[in-house]
Parts: sequence; C-alpha cells; structure tokens
Amino acid sequence: THVAEFATKSSMAFAPLNGLRTTPELKQAFEEAAANTHIDQWWLRNYMKFNSGVKWSKTIGSPLTHLRNLVGNLGFAVANGHIPNGSIKMKDLIGVTGLFGQREEAAQEKYEEYVRLGIVQSGSFREVFDAVQEAGGLSVEEWANRWAERGGARAAASKAAKAAQGTIEFMNKAYMAEDDIWKIFAYETELKRYSDAYAKSGQPVPDTLKQDVAKIIQNTYPNYDNVPKFIKGLRQVPFMGTFTSFPWEVGRTAVNRILLTHKELRSDNPEIRKIGMQRAVGQLSAIMGAYVLQEVAAAILGFDDEELEAVRQLAAPWNENSPMVLLPGEDGKVRFIDLGYVDPHSYFTKPILAMFRADDIGLKKALVSAVNEITDPFFGEEILFGRILDVARNKKRSGSKVYLDAAPLTQRVLEGSKYILGAIEPGLVDQFIRTPYRAVMGYTNDYGKTYSLPYHLFQQTTGLKIETIDPRQAFSFRAATFARNESSLTGYLRKVAGRRGTVSDRELESTYAMVNRNRQQNMDAFQ
Repeated sequence: THVAEFATKSSMAFAPLNGLRTTPELKQAFEEAAANTHIDQWWLRNYMKFNSGVKWSKTIGSPLTHLRNLVGNLGFAVANGHIPNGSIKMKDLIGVTGLFGQREEAAQEKYEEYVRLGIVQSGSFREVFDAVQEAGGLSVEEWANRWAERGGARAAASKAAKAAQGTIEFMNKAYMAEDDIWKIFAYETELKRYSDAYAKSGQPVPDTLKQDVAKIIQNTYPNYDNVPKFIKGLRQVPFMGTFTSFPWEVGRTAVNRILLTHKELRSDNPEIRKIGMQRAVGQLSAIMGAYVLQEVAAAILGFDDEELEAVRQLAAPWNENSPMVLLPGEDGKVRFIDLGYVDPHSYFTKPILAMFRADDIGLKKALVSAVNEITDPFFGEEILFGRILDVARNKKRSGSKVYLDAAPLTQRVLEGSKYILGAIEPGLVDQFIRTPYRAVMGYTNDYGKTYSLPYHLFQQTTGLKIETIDPRQAFSFRAATFARNESSLTGYLRKVAGRRGTVSDRELESTYAMVNRNRQQNMDAFQ
C-alpha cells in the first residue's frame, strides 16, 4: 500500500517526487540512498571514480564545452531580459574576474562581496568533482605526493601527474570563471534595473536590495547548490543519465522566472512592472527564438517542411528534434546547423518539435520521441555504462558493431576495452586531432556524416556545429542495418521452428508474434 509520502509538496528534498506516495520500504531506501554519500562497495567506488573521469573529459576537458558554456549562458541572460535591455557591458566586467580565475587585486574586495552574496563560486564543474568525493579515496594531489615520496619511477610518474593536475586546475578555474562572468553581469544588470526603478518612481531603495537581487540571480541562473538530494543521488546509479543537474536547473530556473515575472507584473511600482514585461518577453524569446530562427532561415533559403523533415530522418538521434537551420548543399550532401547544441532551453523545445512531427512519423512515434527527450537526461543510458552495454551486446548506438562476431576472443577483448576506454578520452583529442584528420581523409561515419575542416574551425570559434550528411551513405547504412536485423529475426524463427524435439504450438505462436513485433519496429526505424 502506498501510504508513505516522499516529502511534503513544498519540500525540495526529493523533488520531483515530493508530494507523491510510495511504500514505506521504498521510501526508506530512497532516504538511505540520499543520506549515504560514501560508497562502501569497492567495485562501485572504483567505477564511480572512473566514471567521474569520463564526465570530466567530456565537459571540462573539452575546449568546445567551455565555448558552449559561455554561449549557452546567453540563453539565461535573454530569458531574464538582461539582453538586450542590460546597460552593463560585458567588457566592463572582464577586469572584475578574468576568464581563467586570475582576479585583479583591486577587484578582490568586490569579488568577495559577490561570494558573500552567493552569486559566484557555484560553477557546474561540481557536478563532476562531487562524484569523486562521494566515491572516497585520495585527491590527485594527495596521490601524486604519496608516490613522489617513494622515489624512483614512481616519482617520475608523480611529476607527470602534478603536471596533469596543473592543466586540470587551469581548466577547472576556466569553467568556473565562465559561469562567474555571466552571473556577475546578471547581478549588476539586475541591480541597476531595480535601483533605477525605485529612483524613477520616487520610492525609497530597500536596504536589502543587494540581497534581494542576489536571490533573483540564484533563482534564475543555474546554481548547482540548489539541486535536490534525489537528483544528485542519481549520479550514483550507473545506468541513469550522465548529467542530471543541468536539465534540472533549466527547469528550476524556468519555474522561478515565471513566478518572479508574475510578482513583478503585479507590483504597484510601474517601473518594476516594466522589468516584469522585459522578463516575460525575454522568456518567450529564449524558448521560441531558435524555432523562429529555423523558420525564418528556411523561408529565406527556400526550404519547405518536407525537406526539413527529410533531413531530420537522416540525422543522428540527438539531432532529429533540434531546431535547425538548413544550408544549401553541394554534391548531393545536406548541411544544417543544430541550434539546440548551444541552446539551454532546447530541453523544452525538443519535446514540442517532436510532437510537431506527428503527421510525418505518426502520433505514437512522435509521443515516444517527445517523452524520450524529457526523460533521457535523467534516465537515459549513462556514458560509461552505455559503452559497457554496447560491448556486451556488440552494438553501438549508431547500430554498427564494436567488434566482428567472427573475431578471435583476444581481438574482441582488445576492441571492447579500447571502446570502453575511449569514453575517458578528453574532448580536446577529438576536436584537435581526430576530427581534423577525418576531414583531411574524407571520412564518412555510420550516419552519413562527413567532415569539413573549415566547418570544424567555425564550430571551434563560435560553438555552432555545421553538420554535413551524405544521404546516399546514410541510406546505405540504414538499409544494411535493416537487412541485418531482418536476417537475425528470420534466423531466430527458423531456429525455434527447426529445433529437435517437440515444439509446442503455443511456443511457435509466441515466437512468431515476437518476431513480427520486432519486424514492425525494424520497419518503422527504416522508414
């Protein structure tokens, strides 16, 4: 019987489960999981350590992610009406906090005020490093110092580790500073807006204005200290989504902006009502801006809805529901810019765009796609766990194989290990080595994606990805996948029907029904 309440509706302890009921046993399990920040199982502790390295390499260890972090925060500034209404210029803030955390002595006192107000020092790199601390064990510095004390080859390894630590700390500071700059910009803009509002209306400025404005920034910009224990606890579940805190913060800040806008629009101060109107328009612009840009670009460049849908069906799964700008192609290739790549509010627009596709792909498939867009950040396959599963089932996300079925055991182990270890490879390796190499060599991947050096350089300097698809290659791959799945299903049916001994009619019927269901799914995926 579901008699135990996770938490009261007003509590954030187990959000988004607060207010819901479950069994006492399950509630106790959740409470114990949330309270236990230390992992006792040695295998899980080491898995979490390795997994934290995977997360670091794909986020802080990726120069492109740093660029996306800077560009992506633009969406929160627009949603709050800080752009284009803000009178504080970004260039005025560079002297306050440098991009790499090197702060000027003259600005130290000001920065400490920002810290006291809770505006800065809450960068999202904690998502990665909290996981390391929860797993227990030595820090990089402690490990390096211990090995240095032992001398010999270990000391040499220690020096290399310390050099790596310097690079890691540099990138950590950069990541935090990227968030700091935007939050300081937001705070100064909001403080000026409210100060001017009180001055123009002739009302006294509240003594708590700085604290009130700081609270607005904490509530309307990502602040990972506010993530509930339940969402943080998902990081300890191997098969849950890789980064759960960011989509949660996108949702939390959106709700808080709506509540704040409602409060501002009901203010007895006409100038504050203007701020509320700016924030309302900003939210519409931030959420619908990418979609509007998609439609405007399509109209100008002469693309219709059928062509856009055709590109979506050729694109990789993570692109198919994104707002995108189609570009004129050449040599029969298709090009587009995935606007969702740098848009934090694509978490809202992707499910909506998935439902817009119902006439083209069917209501059921559109609904499933929309639900997946909502749940995948929290409950989708986590990067490392997903790779382990790929090796176990010998099938990558793209549908291609990790290793040849006929390969000897040693070769399969080698290829599988290489594939899993590839998860920890820093993003800079792909961005500065692999992708340029593929562009020069004319490589085409399983989705028909081709690589261009000029487009890659454009991506590295703007954060916007220009994707290029070769439809012939993409169709060839999908056809091969379809044929391989059909062959596998037919073989399974023959195996059951031709098995020695008695095969009951019931077993034949259930096998036949299962094969037909999978054939229909295979056909739906191919269409």
